[in-house]
Amino acid sequence: MANALYFVVSGSVGVRASARVGAPELGTIPAGAHFGGEGCLLNARWTVDLRAAGVCELQLIENDVLQMLLAHYADVGAELYATAVERLETSPLLEVDEAPPGVSRGVLPRRAS
Repeated sequence: MANALYFVVSGSVGVRASARVGAPELGTIPAGAHFGGEGCLLNARWTVDLRAAGVCELQLIENDVLQMLLAHYADVGAELYATAVERLETSPLLEVDEAPPGVSRGVLPRRAS
């Protein structure tokens, strides 16, 4: 399970295929976006490497605090959960051991044992 939900406040975060030198860049996570929710809410993990693309500011909510907040703000939790499920269903860069109820398993890669 992920340890936090991260928000990109300023700058951007680069997404690379791996941590090795020269790995191709797949995209960026811009200011105003968030990442880590899939791990906190669905126990999924990204198979990519994330690095600051220059100077950037991140804010985070640790998973235990996030769970307490979502218990009080169910509408926010439902929105974050829906986003996490959508990403899980559409991205080949996420791994999960078991799909959440109602989520298509056809597009979900399994973690290697």
